[in-house]
Amino acid sequence: MKVSIPFLLTLLLMACGEPERIEDLSKNIRNVETVEGNIVVNMTTVGFDGGEHDMTSISHTFLSIAKWQMTTGGGVEKSIGLRVSVPTLDAYGNKGMEKAFFISVTSEHLRRINWDNFLSWDLMNLAQFDSYNRFGRQLATTWCADDSNRKYSARFCNRVTS
Repeated sequence: MKVSIPFLLTLLLMACGEPERIEDLSKNIRNVETVEGNIVVNMTTVGFDGGEHDMTSISHTFLSIAKWQMTTGGGVEKSIGLRVSVPTLDAYGNKGMEKAFFISVTSEHLRRINWDNFLSWDLMNLAQFDSYNRFGRQLATTWCADDSNRKYSARFCNRVTS
């Protein structure tokens, strides 16, 4: 029996499967809520490294979530937001989690995006940023200190550092 290479590749891709829900996009996503037409994704960072790497991962995850929701998941009524928590360690060595910041993009922006030609830097430029504490501000400002991030996400970085 002859089997073509494209057929085998198709079977392999089908076996891997496409994400069926937002939670399937990242192991760091804890849960997803819909509140008054706003989709809120709660996630944690891999490990609080002071900013740049965690924030880069967060921006890529945010892009994956927005793209999936708008192209596969049925769109969004008002906005998509990402509430990010970071691991903490108190003075006694006890581990915890603390909400760091919330970023969101309105459905008005999301509906206009050409997802085939759009980067995480572009999404960050559209995002609103609200820091809950010094952890959130530190993540964002450290990320914005990188020359490439500051150049390609200038609007986001200007909002974060002002």
